Amino acid sequence: MEISNTVSARHSAFRLSHQAMATVYEIFICHNDQRYARQASQEAFFLLDRLEHELSRFIENSDISRINNLARHEKALVGLESFECLKQCTELFEQTNGAFDITVGSLMKLWFDKDNNLRPPSAQEIASAKQQIGMQNLSLSETDRSVTVIGNPVKIDLGGIGKGYAVNRLAELLTEWGLKIF
Repeated sequence: MEISNTVSARHSAFRLSHQAMATVYEIFICHNDQRYARQASQEAFFLLDRLEHELSRFIENSDISRINNLARHEKALVGLESFECLKQCTELFEQTNGAFDITVGSLMKLWFDKDNNLRPPSAQEIASAKQQIGMQNLSLSETDRSVTVIGNPVKIDLGGIGKGYAVNRLAELLTEWGLKIF
């Protein structure tokens, strides 16, 4: 965590940064107590790391990776944060008539070779990958916070929505610490 400090007439302003989810998150805190600002930001960044471990498709045992490895009719129990994020994604999928879809992982993967170089997929590859797209392939259960594959197996990629979800959660936490969010 990086901290830079500038002083204003009433409060000190602290800029804190942390790398997670393949990006740098920055928090600017105006508070007269550097120790308090540091503690609040440490809690926020701790939450951010926890969210990354639940929401990342790149972490082997994350909730999203476990869902991505489910076969038809298999289910995975997920953490509260993952479940809430997936519920929001389902709502967006429905509100946009499927235009917003986090299950595009299979299709996105087609555009890269094994060395991660860009390559054009064939029409047959695209048609095959489209069979694994759509939130209708998943069922979320509030009862036990589980996700079940009810259709074709999917590959979830939360991309930017995962980062946005994390920012919203950080804002909630900092508000609980009595810090104003702008």
